[in-house]
Amino acid sequence: MPYSWKEVAEAWCVTLDDFLGTHGSSLADFDPFERISREVQWFSIDPFAAAPLPGESGLTVHLLKSTAPHLRLTSVLMKDGARAGFVARRQEGCDIVSLAPDLRGKGLSPDLLLATRVLRATLKYSDVMDLRSASKQLFCGGSYSCAGLASARAAHRLAVTRAVAKGKAIPATVLAHYARHPELPPGQKPPDCSVTPFHPRRRAALRPMFRTRRHRQTPRPCGPSPIRNAYASRLRSRSGCPSTTGRPNC
Repeated sequence: MPYSWKEVAEAWCVTLDDFLGTHGSSLADFDPFERISREVQWFSIDPFAAAPLPGESGLTVHLLKSTAPHLRLTSVLMKDGARAGFVARRQEGCDIVSLAPDLRGKGLSPDLLLATRVLRATLKYSDVMDLRSASKQLFCGGSYSCAGLASARAAHRLAVTRAVAKGKAIPATVLAHYARHPELPPGQKPPDCSVTPFHPRRRAALRPMFRTRRHRQTPRPCGPSPIRNAYASRLRSRSGCPSTTGRPNC
């Protein structure tokens, strides 16, 4: 079944794997709000590319006015006429979700992420050929931090929950993940955020290899060897050569 860009932006027809792009979290938790604010402070917002956040928060999301593709796709969260959050598209193609300090911890990141996808979808005029690539054009997490990965997971779960409430025909492949993991609430940090400890069996298996390498690097001692001297004496007695037992065999 072909989907429109609006449906892909709402994310209820996209699987969690395609929505995230990756399940790994390789970045430390950080929020570059001040840095992004300085980078885009000279670019005005587009009043026609705007969407309100759900609820009665009074917050709106706008796209920037720019001819640069990555800046045009950057969304700005407005609060009382001031810029209070961003979904910044970097030049390498990945997105960073950032909020002002007074808005952090209030659960706004999932709604901001979904609103950004809807606004970016309004700039698309071609047909959707592949759900994964289309979803990546609307949002690409790249390498997540633990907090960023949790926010993206919560955004997808929120999108599916809203679609179920509206009675939309959600694909079985999208619901399959939540059927396997019904206990994971939105915003919970996934298990792969923690560092996997080194298994003791693996450590024990590597010990013989390290011991062999250490022994190979140990220099061979010089000095008389009783076994080699006895063997050499036997050979010399057979050949009629005088015995040299006791000489160092270095």
